[in-house]
Amino acid sequence: MTIWPSTVIPLRTSSPGSIQYPEAEALRPDLVSILCGGNDVLSPHWSPPQYRSALEKLFGAFKLQGATVISFTLLNPASVLPPRLAARTCSRLEQTHSVVRELSEQYRCVCVDCWQLASTHDPGIWSADRKHPNALAHQLIAAEVARCLHLASSVPP
Repeated sequence: MTIWPSTVIPLRTSSPGSIQYPEAEALRPDLVSILCGGNDVLSPHWSPPQYRSALEKLFGAFKLQGATVISFTLLNPASVLPPRLAARTCSRLEQTHSVVRELSEQYRCVCVDCWQLASTHDPGIWSADRKHPNALAHQLIAAEVARCLHLASSVPP
């Protein structure tokens, strides 16, 4: 298995397709995780159709190569945001999650539904910037990835 480091550059969903995908494609990975949408929903230029199009290109391209694709819904930030911002952000996240779930089913991706994890609604799982998960959240997500991969492939967790 080839491991490709994730980026720390704040990208929008369309960016991985143009910036990261060519490098990842050259590695011919057999397992790919795609988690995106957080920066998109925070943008004043949020566009669900553009998000869907960009995500569909990524899913389709990696599945065409024969890779197993792991997709993700994002964590629920409502516990750490002011109510008005939480309402707008969560509404947009629900739109992204509908797209992720639908495309995951269409492309037979392993969907890790972080939004549905009760433990991820705890404010204690967020870093100080209230945009990114902390170490505890990463442990919870990793455990859920292992569980979902096990369900999808019968590989022991």
